[in-house]
Order: sequence, then structure tokens, then C-alpha cells
Amino acid sequence: MPIFEYRCTKCGEVEEHLVLNRDKSPTKCSSCGGKLKQLISQSSFQLLGGGWYKTDYQGNKNKNKSNDK
Repeated sequence: MPIFEYRCTKCGEVEEHLVLNRDKSPTKCSSCGGKLKQLISQSSFQLLGGGWYKTDYQGNKNKNKSNDK
């Protein structure tokens, strides 16, 4: 479920809201009633382990040359 961050343009307070597709985004600050603006947040998604980049595309030039001969 997506959690979005919003900053109030009036008081600067940052709020987090769980917003589903069918729900409207919040428009008013819960502290002062000012207008909220959605922030771009850093994702916690990480690719760990070998992965396709490390095994297939990360400069394995010696491996490719031996296959060409």
C-alpha cells in the first residue's frame, strides 16, 4: 500500500498519508489547515545479490572473447 509524504505550504509540517487509488489525496494540513503539496520520497526498494547486471553486463569482456573464437 502506497504511503505518500506531503508538506504544508503554510507551516512546513510534513505528513504521511496512506492513499489508495480510489481515495482522494489530502489537500489540507491537519495542523494549520494550509495547502498540502506532495513530496517525492526516496524509495526503500533495493536489488541485492548477483542479479542480471552483475552476471551478464558488468564488463565480462574476457568471457565474451573466449566464446567468439
